[in-house]
Amino acid sequence: MSIEVRNLVKQFTPGLAAVRGVTFRVEAGEMVGLLGPSGSGKTTLLRMIAGLEAPTSGVIFIGGRDVTRTPPQRRGVGVVFQHYALFQHMTVFDNIAFGLKVKRWPKSRVRERVAELLALVRLTGFEHRHPAELSGGQAQRVALARALAPEPGVLLLDEPFAAVDTKIRKELREWVRRVHEEVGITSIFVTHDQEEAFELADRVMVFHDGQIEQFGPPQQLWQAPATSFVASFVGDVNEVEAEAAGGFAKLGTLRLPLRHPARDGQRVKVLIRTTDISVSPHPQGAAGQAPPVSGAPDVPDVVDARVRRRVWKGAADVLYVELAGGVVLRAVVPREVALQVSPGAPVSLRILDYRTDPL
Repeated sequence: MSIEVRNLVKQFTPGLAAVRGVTFRVEAGEMVGLLGPSGSGKTTLLRMIAGLEAPTSGVIFIGGRDVTRTPPQRRGVGVVFQHYALFQHMTVFDNIAFGLKVKRWPKSRVRERVAELLALVRLTGFEHRHPAELSGGQAQRVALARALAPEPGVLLLDEPFAAVDTKIRKELREWVRRVHEEVGITSIFVTHDQEEAFELADRVMVFHDGQIEQFGPPQQLWQAPATSFVASFVGDVNEVEAEAAGGFAKLGTLRLPLRHPARDGQRVKVLIRTTDISVSPHPQGAAGQAPPVSGAPDVPDVVDARVRRRVWKGAADVLYVELAGGVVLRAVVPREVALQVSPGAPVSLRILDYRTDPL
């Protein structure tokens, strides 16, 4: 089933809107990640689609049907909560079967459906256990099976991996994507983890301050951020202030051509991804020797810097490098480069790509 939202607004108090005039469409069978910082309105939006929160205004369609005032149990929506919300006094079987019994499914069909779902979530043989006897990953799989039990047309997941450790979280992500593809259900999941959103979603909706900043495939958000917020939120980004002068942003000895109009003396914001900084140990290159990426031959694209700190990350490490004037940037570099420098070492630094915006 498709999901369509038109001009959706949620005000908890006059003048304070958690969701502000949101419009979008999710196609049938699509998995969409709702990505944004805490307090941006993501969960409020999800709860309105589920029918757990009434909108102040706007319309919600599921499968082409207006469900704006339809009770949750009649929307054909399954919901998975962050903290599982399993019934502790019930067995795994009874937790999964709960919604089916409420809908008065025949006992034989309930048994068949629960068996199907236990096999789907790889928990066959766990039906007589209680939630206290499950790991966090197992409990979340039971919660997903329970949400899928009534055969909903839409699945909504509110930060479904937040309550488990890193290793289990990665395993659950792979598993949820596989289940989504096997079942073919339209899904929206809330997260503040961009790695999670990019790995799972067909499209990602970046949400901020109750509004959609950008909605598109992960690669589009990375390669062509529509707003300054998306550029700063997606990826690991250095965000620094600079002064506009003669069409350039001045960062110590580094001058970058402005990519937006600005008056001389105006403060501007420069966004540089950590992966868009090239660092070379001395004496491999001196400032100004490499071909200028800016297209302006008089601009020193390669400048001298000094390593402040080295953080080991595995195959690619992070260097904190300081420019003349005290500006410190983080750069992700290959391990072979990181091994050649230590704190205090002089290096050459080159900016491969960047963005400038008004402050």
